[in-house]
Amino acid sequence: MLNEHTLFLKNFISYFVQPTEQQWNVFFSYIHEENIEKGKAFVTKEIPCTKLYFIVDGIARHYLLDQNNDEITTWFNLPGSLATDFAGFTINEPQPFVIQAITPITALSISNIALEQLYQADHIWERLGRLINQYYLIELIKRNNGMLKKNARERYEEFCTQYIALFNSVPLKYIASYLNITLETLSRLRSNTY
Repeated sequence: MLNEHTLFLKNFISYFVQPTEQQWNVFFSYIHEENIEKGKAFVTKEIPCTKLYFIVDGIARHYLLDQNNDEITTWFNLPGSLATDFAGFTINEPQPFVIQAITPITALSISNIALEQLYQADHIWERLGRLINQYYLIELIKRNNGMLKKNARERYEEFCTQYIALFNSVPLKYIASYLNITLETLSRLRSNTY
């Protein structure tokens, strides 16, 4: 039976593919709801990532540690997005990324084994996987291009356009790290003195 959370996921998936009712029933038999506490790292660098999470409520951040052991924020997940370490999830090996709940999170999850079973059972799920991977690859390319081609102000303004609500929920040090600027530069940008 669909509830508010599974309906949210169904709407997300329907953007990419249109399963039949029978296909939906099989799909949702593999889905589990999880509640993740604020501050918890639910994907860690020491253990291969074995789950794909659909964020229903809450905010997560992806980060890695640089050579000085400083945290570098690389991505944010908001409600309606997928959170996983795609490389680790796909090849089942530890990767350098951590995904941490910045706020309490409600998520729907599926294991990599269950997803592989869906791929084998019905090509619509394989198509979904391909389309979602393409979507997130394009988002990653846009982010990387922006980091290389845009100055600090342009990156900040783009962030404000896409993620303005994060300023109320996310520590500024994470936003500065994501933008690859210092906390002081972020402060000047916010006060329009940069």
